[in-house]
Amino acid sequence: GLGGPGSTGMPDRQGFDLFHGYLCQRVAHNLWPTHLWRNGTREDLPGNVWGNLVGETYAHDVMIEEALAFIDRHREQPFLLYLPLHIPHLALQVPQEEIDAYADLPEDGPYDGSRGYLPHPSPRRAYAGMVTRMDRDIGRLMRRLDEHGLSDRTIVVFTSDNGPTFDVGGADSDFFDSAEGRSGRKGSVSEGGLRVPLIVRWPGRIPAGTSSDAVTAFRDWMPTLCDLAGVPGPDLPPDVGGLSLRPVLLAEGEMSPRPFLAWEFPGYGAQQAVRMGRWKGVRRNMRRGGMDIELYDLDADPAETTDLAAEHPAVVAEIDRIMRERRTPSEAFPMPGLDVPVVDPPAE
Repeated sequence: GLGGPGSTGMPDRQGFDLFHGYLCQRVAHNLWPTHLWRNGTREDLPGNVWGNLVGETYAHDVMIEEALAFIDRHREQPFLLYLPLHIPHLALQVPQEEIDAYADLPEDGPYDGSRGYLPHPSPRRAYAGMVTRMDRDIGRLMRRLDEHGLSDRTIVVFTSDNGPTFDVGGADSDFFDSAEGRSGRKGSVSEGGLRVPLIVRWPGRIPAGTSSDAVTAFRDWMPTLCDLAGVPGPDLPPDVGGLSLRPVLLAEGEMSPRPFLAWEFPGYGAQQAVRMGRWKGVRRNMRRGGMDIELYDLDADPAETTDLAAEHPAVVAEIDRIMRERRTPSEAFPMPGLDVPVVDPPAE
């Protein structure tokens, strides 16, 4: 999604030695695509027909095998393997054996394709099967590290780019309680859209079976990995942002204090959010003039059900200041109400 074949956005033109996968977001909405890309070379996949629910060569399997081979090739040298697995993203597509394993999972009827993506006769079983196949293949990757004696000197991070999807493509996030009762879905700055899993594995260094309630964000991972790898702080780009999670991961103490986390998203009506400790401020529908801030106490109300803005005006004022001042305007994606005037919606 960062640029098609031949563009400057291709990963091998952005610092990666090897890229193998999808280059087009539209093509990536099918797990039996006609082709993938190896850097600038198109590789056709046997037995796949565009638009078919099932094919012969499952793209996820191809990329997992590539990842295993990458570990094999580089086992004698330092490496970075960035593997953004496609599943369980829509469309709902997985080999039949994974669906058969969930024959007892109740269905609410077939998905007819009316809400985007390909139709599927057993959508819940397909989704569960996709998660299972992903989980099994992550296990294969961990075992390969073990086989090469690399586990004790390899940091593995598992996380997600967003919360569960909303009601499209046959997905049923409510049935699986994918957001654990939190409001909002993918594309929302509510907790259901922002809060994601984070699992870190480093045998012998990170105590197994431990957990932390430290508030982190993806922007923390460059300073964290550089810190763990011994890269001096002055060698980091000055605008990298984020904090090192090393004290939390290695049980060395508390993280450096974080005054706030902020999010800004021009999509889905245009939204902002700021988290300060227990407080979370949210602006929604800015494209329609929604500049009021909702305020939630995440310690007491993780589902964000009760707006406390009227009871804590000083907290709201500080969040409003951060939302207005601690941001860099984007010429490509200006925010209504902050960078450009709000345009009244057309009369219905």
